[in-house]
Amino acid sequence: SALMAQKQQLLADLEECKRRLGAGAEQWQAELSSCRAESQEAKRRMIQLQGEHEAEQARLASRLSQENRDLMKRLYDLEHEHVSCQRQLGEAMQRSEWLSESARQGSEESADRAKALERAARKCVSNGAAR
Repeated sequence: SALMAQKQQLLADLEECKRRLGAGAEQWQAELSSCRAESQEAKRRMIQLQGEHEAEQARLASRLSQENRDLMKRLYDLEHEHVSCQRQLGEAMQRSEWLSESARQGSEESADRAKALERAARKCVSNGAAR
């Protein structure tokens, strides 16, 4: 009868262990499912962020390329304008020298024209330097 009581107690203990094991397994399965769902959401978000990052990179690259093209065109235009201004300056200086020489020969009218041309040449130089 003591043996029978021990056997009954062992069976009861075994049932309790099975019940606890089942409850633990259910809780573990629930936590595992929750972790899997969180992992899938994190992967989805990461893919979304990568897409947003790539789109932003493409926008920035496009904008920088356009700005670079605009700056290169502006540089070309300014260089062209500078060359043109230098040519005009050279021509004005030659005319100025010729008129100055004429003025030295006694022509007051020629001297006034020479001064006007020199002023125009200086203005061209100062306008070119301001750019």
